[in-house]
Amino acid sequence: MIVHSTNITFLSWEELPNSVHNITVPGWQVSIWQSLILIFIPSVPPIKLDKDACGSSASAWTLASFLGRVAYNYDSRYLLTVNFRADGSSRFAPGHRWGTFPSVSAGWRISGEKFMQPLQDIVTDLGSYVPDGV
Repeated sequence: MIVHSTNITFLSWEELPNSVHNITVPGWQVSIWQSLILIFIPSVPPIKLDKDACGSSASAWTLASFLGRVAYNYDSRYLLTVNFRADGSSRFAPGHRWGTFPSVSAGWRISGEKFMQPLQDIVTDLGSYVPDGV
């Protein structure tokens, strides 16, 4: 069996200096797996050649995955994250080889609002978070 694996990870981020806008790209990852399986079964005993007693088989397949995320926040109070994942396999039928799995989440850091300042000694960090995805 021959297995080949490739993982590529891109890590980068960007913050806008002196701004209330923050954009973060924590990473994109690409994974590719390939396999080749060769099997040969000789006849037993080796002296007699019988076409039904020996055989061979071969199979090859590939898996690929892509993963990425982008996050945005405004003044560390309003948060938005978008994720994307796609998985593919050569073992599935043509036209059905890829699955995509997007997701999104939104958050609100309530403790960062001005109306919460009188309570900051009691409530140090309070937020709300809503995710959705496949």
